[in-house]
Amino acid sequence: CAAVLLALALAAAPVPAAHAATAEDLYKSALEARRANDFDRAVQLLTEARAMAPKDADILLLLGQIQGFQQRYDLALDTLGQAQALAPDYADVRLAIARIRSYQGRYAEAAAEVDAVLARDPGNTEALALKGRIALYQNRLDEAEGAYRAARDAAPNLADPHVGLGDVAAARGQFDAAAAEYDEAEAREPGNADI
Repeated sequence: CAAVLLALALAAAPVPAAHAATAEDLYKSALEARRANDFDRAVQLLTEARAMAPKDADILLLLGQIQGFQQRYDLALDTLGQAQALAPDYADVRLAIARIRSYQGRYAEAAAEVDAVLARDPGNTEALALKGRIALYQNRLDEAEGAYRAARDAAPNLADPHVGLGDVAAARGQFDAAAAEYDEAEAREPGNADI
């Protein structure tokens, strides 16, 4: 009889609720989905995270970046504009906006965003590299090379400046120099699919 009562008591005991995902959990999962190039899943997770934490600029930044990867540029700029309203001095948001505008061919607007970041932080490597990319898109190779060299000098261990220098060399028809820069990039970030 005691065993039956114990079994009934255990059966009636409340079961702990499953761990509810937090906005931070969803954000981390979205980063993993992004790394796996599962952009639809990342957007789904970030949309849920945004509902939980609507004033989190990091969630909005990542969501806007992914919307840009999906070529949903107007939506990306709207999302990034919301992030910028929450965090006006957040350099990563400005650079994401610049990147989207450069994809749209709006180079002057993109350059203005980059210049605003560089005015506050002249050594911002990402801004210097993006300045080089915007110049490269416009076939301003000397300007692009100068910006990429400045980025490389500011952060010698990053791959992106070497990729940019390789792209400049390739645009000039200097394929051996381009290959050497790509090799330098690969040495800094082995296995990076973007190199």
